[in-house]
Amino acid sequence: MTTFVGLLIEKSGKNKKVIITCSYDREFCKYYSNEAVCKIEELSDCIINLLSSAMRFFADKYNGRTPGRFFIYRSGVSDAEKKNLFKEEINSIERYLLSINPNTQYIYTVVNKKNDIKFFENEQGNLKNPSDGTVLDRDIITYGCYEFYMQNQFVNQGCATPTHYHVLRSTIAIPMEQYQLLTFHMSYYYWNWPGPTRLPACLKFAETYSKNLGNVNLSDKFMIKNKLRSKPFYV
Repeated sequence: MTTFVGLLIEKSGKNKKVIITCSYDREFCKYYSNEAVCKIEELSDCIINLLSSAMRFFADKYNGRTPGRFFIYRSGVSDAEKKNLFKEEINSIERYLLSINPNTQYIYTVVNKKNDIKFFENEQGNLKNPSDGTVLDRDIITYGCYEFYMQNQFVNQGCATPTHYHVLRSTIAIPMEQYQLLTFHMSYYYWNWPGPTRLPACLKFAETYSKNLGNVNLSDKFMIKNKLRSKPFYV
C-alpha cells in the first residue's frame, strides 16, 4: 500500500502549526487530515504524533494494515533550516516508520513555491512562459543534489514561477524522471480546481486546510470530530 503525505508547518505566534494529510485509497483521491500546535523544540514529536494518528486510522480501516511506501512532501522549510531536518525531523520519521514495518520505504521531499527563479521558452525569438510540466534539473541546481524545478501549470499572464523540489532522503529506488512525472501527475489530483496546481495534491489540501481553518481557535468549544478527519470538509 502506498500513501502520499502532505506536511505543512507554519508559524503560529511563538509556536508552530503542523498540518498533515495522508491519502488512504488506491486512487490517491481521499485524504485523512489532522493538525496540532506545538513549541518549536517539540516539532519532531508533534509530527510523529500526527503521523501516528494517521497510521491508527489506516489500521482501523484496513484490518491492521499500514502503508509500506510513503511519498512525503514537506513545505515550510527555509534553506537555513534544511540542515536541522537531518538531525531531528527526518531521522525521527525514519525511526518511526521502521518501527511500524522494517521494510517500509519512503521518499522525503522539501517543496518550496516561493523562489526567485524564472525560466522561459524561446519560440522563434519570442520568450514565453514554459508549458505545464516543464522540468529543469540541471545547470542551475546544486551539483550532486536530488532536486529540480517544475512548472506545474501554464501561466498566460505575468511571469510564471516554478516550484522547487529537493529530495533530502529516499529509500525508494525510483528514477528521477519517473519521480518528476509522478509529482507532476499529483498536481492534478486536487478536487477544487479543474487543472494542475502548483503543489502536489497532498500539500495543496494541507494548504487549504490551513487557510480555511487558520483563524479558528481549536479549543474545547470547537473540536473537529474524528469522523470528519477522512472527509474533505475544509475544501
